Amino acid sequence: MSDQWLLDTIKAKSDQLNACDLVGGPITVTVQKVAKLSGDQPVSIEIGEGRQPFKPCKSMRRVLIACWGTEKWVGRSMTLCCDTDVKFGGQKVGGIRISHVSHIDAPKEIPLTISKGKSQVWTVQPLKTTAPPAESTESRIAKVLSAIESTANADELATVMRKAKQLYDSLTVEQQAKIDDAKLAKGF
Repeated sequence: MSDQWLLDTIKAKSDQLNACDLVGGPITVTVQKVAKLSGDQPVSIEIGEGRQPFKPCKSMRRVLIACWGTEKWVGRSMTLCCDTDVKFGGQKVGGIRISHVSHIDAPKEIPLTISKGKSQVWTVQPLKTTAPPAESTESRIAKVLSAIESTANADELATVMRKAKQLYDSLTVEQQAKIDDAKLAKGF
């Protein structure tokens, strides 16, 4: 059994995700909502999973825009990690960095300004997201039965059956009988 609850005991009391919240290791999150704010942190990204919003610094906003553009961030995923080398006011304070993002096919190199007159190339790796689970056969049968039920004539029924042919052919005799009975009940 994992003692993940221990990580909750070291979360900073803040209105945003902080680098110190990631000392237990990187996290992969999915964008739930993006909001425009004012001030030094003009972007707030709701990441769900019971976490505070991620308010990316200018460099990480540039990374996201370079990877995803300026639209359709919701539903996309990224891996956030703690970079202990990030400096503020000349001192190492740590910061949140994006190491992987979904919806890119290959590593992407983005030139970023580190400090006045100093730049560095930041490389973001593609994030392999898992495909949604395959729909169960019973669920697919239920959809066909519902479509049959909603047909108003023989032509509509023929269209439904043409679309369901591949599924129908893969079913057991008992499963096919459910569909056959529904067709007969229509009386077309």
